[in-house]
Amino acid sequence: MGLSSFDKSVLIDLARKAATAFIQKGLHDEHAVDIGGLPKALMEKKGLFVSIYKLSELRGCMGTILPVLPIWEACMVNALSAAYKDTRFTPLHVNELGYISFEITVIETPRLLSDLSQVTDGIKGLILTQGFRSEVFLPGALKDVPKCTEELFECLRAKADIANDEPGAPEVWEVFEAEVISDRNAGVMP
Repeated sequence: MGLSSFDKSVLIDLARKAATAFIQKGLHDEHAVDIGGLPKALMEKKGLFVSIYKLSELRGCMGTILPVLPIWEACMVNALSAAYKDTRFTPLHVNELGYISFEITVIETPRLLSDLSQVTDGIKGLILTQGFRSEVFLPGALKDVPKCTEELFECLRAKADIANDEPGAPEVWEVFEAEVISDRNAGVMP
C-alpha cells in the first residue's frame, strides 16, 4: 500500500466534501470531482471504510471489504453512507459539521487467519464470518481488546453477537492489512 501524504490529504478532503455537501444541501454528485486531476494511486480499486467521529466519539462508519470501486469513489460513497446510513446513529445534522473528523481505512484483500501471530497492532484488521453474517473489526477496534490470545477471539465474538443467528454454522476468521488515514487530531472545534 503506502499512499503518499498528498494522497491521504486528498482522501480526507473528498470525504469531508462529500459528507458536508450532502448534509448541507442533500447533494450527492461524484461527477463534480475532476478525476483527471486525482493522483493515480487513488484510481486503484480497494476495500475502504470511512469512520466519522464527533469530538472523540464514533458517529458513523460504513464501507466495503471488497475492492469494488476506485479508492477516491469508495471514499466519497462511504463518507456519505457513514453520515446518514449507519443505523446505529441518527443522520448527521448540519450543526455537527464543525465537530466532526474522519478516519479512512484502506483495506488490502483479506486472507484466512491461520496463526495468531498474523494479528499485529495498528496495521491489521479481522473479519468474523458465521453463516450469512460477517463482522469487520478495523485496526482501531482491536486496540481495546486482549492481545493475540484466544481471549481476543472470545472478546470479538461477544462484540459481533452473531453466533445465535445461525447456531452451529462454522466460524471463519480472516485477517487484512490496512492503511489508516485520519484527521482526528486536526483542528476539530472543541
